Amino acid sequence: DAVVANKVDCQTTTTTTTTTTTTTTTTAASSAKWYHLAALGARCQCLSAAECQQIAQEEGKVYLVLDHSKDSRPCGCFHDGGLPTNVFYNDDLTGGNYEGIYQQYCHASCYSTAISGKSPGSSLGSQSVATLAKCQDECTTTEACRAIVYRASTSKCGLLDRTYNGEYRTTGDDAVVANKVDCQTTTTTTTTTTTTTTTTAASSAKWYHLAALGARCQCLSAAECQQIAQEEGKV
Repeated sequence: DAVVANKVDCQTTTTTTTTTTTTTTTTAASSAKWYHLAALGARCQCLSAAECQQIAQEEGKVYLVLDHSKDSRPCGCFHDGGLPTNVFYNDDLTGGNYEGIYQQYCHASCYSTAISGKSPGSSLGSQSVATLAKCQDECTTTEACRAIVYRASTSKCGLLDRTYNGEYRTTGDDAVVANKVDCQTTTTTTTTTTTTTTTTAASSAKWYHLAALGARCQCLSAAECQQIAQEEGKV
């Protein structure tokens, strides 16, 4: 029935350990370009002069500011099929003539990874296009479009006025769905901090004891002696 015990400090000891975990998730858009050339006849929000200059630089073309016929050219930044080595800027916020040889440069729309499925419900209609990329282009140039449903077997492109998620269904054919998403790269950082506190109390509630007869120890101070008298209720 032998037992053992170590001599320890009679004061209560508290140990606190803090662990911090940081998780960073980066989601890149499916397109490297922040702009695109709209289809003939399509319109979009006018780009700024600075954005038009940047497009000219990235395309390796000459940037020119339109100084005539502003109401018969697309607003913002545009391509002139008769002068393909130039990028033109029109400061008329309305512009005109978005067909023929003129095509407007627009902010690009990117898409989530296309997955097998369908999304029955409200839509903006459908049309026949040759590829998934062309279907996405149609959605990009349609401001109200939020997602696409495409079937390669029938070349049918459906434009949705909502994301596909709410009415998503699996399908037995080759239909795929994809949402229009922000083309910018998004980085999300999550930091989690965990704090653990461990308290170890001594085996005695008292900070002092009465030694055995004949035993000696370190002398206590007058203040400590007064405290013992008070705790013992003695004089």
